[in-house]
Amino acid sequence: MAYNKLLVNSAVYLFFCLHRVFGLVFFPYRTMRRAVLYPSTDLFYFFSFLFFIFFILQEKIKPLRFSGYQNFLIFLANFFISCLFFFFLLRVFNQDLDFKTVVSGYSATFFPTILFFFFNLLSFYLFPPPRSFSLPGFAFSYVYLGIVMVLVFWKIMLVYLFLRFAGRIRVMQVFFIISLYLAVFSPFYLGLYFLKIIRLPVV
Repeated sequence: MAYNKLLVNSAVYLFFCLHRVFGLVFFPYRTMRRAVLYPSTDLFYFFSFLFFIFFILQEKIKPLRFSGYQNFLIFLANFFISCLFFFFLLRVFNQDLDFKTVVSGYSATFFPTILFFFFNLLSFYLFPPPRSFSLPGFAFSYVYLGIVMVLVFWKIMLVYLFLRFAGRIRVMQVFFIISLYLAVFSPFYLGLYFLKIIRLPVV
């Protein structure tokens, strides 16, 4: 009986998360607004689980300096530090903002990131370097660049919507916060890259 209840609850949870993911793809404005107005930690746990799988797979396919478990903990620490950064800045504009709202909204922006991570890992596994300067090599490079540009644009759009809804701020204030975030955290991400800890931007 307990097992059946657990199975049903898991199915409902998965359906809810996939429904949110579907919304992020086809209805990003409405979905991001809902993530801020009705905060929930469901997407945080769902995407954290996917990131955990990614780091474990990466350890097997493309080992780095630290283990998959350690890299996952670095990801979590970076996530919550970023949430605190956004929370304190956005509180200047929206005194009613709480931390759970920031976690909910910022978590929703990580779907393009996890797709980018898995796409990179799959590309490395199927087409390991060094890659030749042949026609298939150039074709792969153009396809790769196109997919990455779409994911980056999608990520920027979701972060923009998150900041606007959570902080109730104007466009220029959104870009100021994004610029400040990049100025503060870019050295940290570059350090992770050059030290071969995490070689993809965990934003």
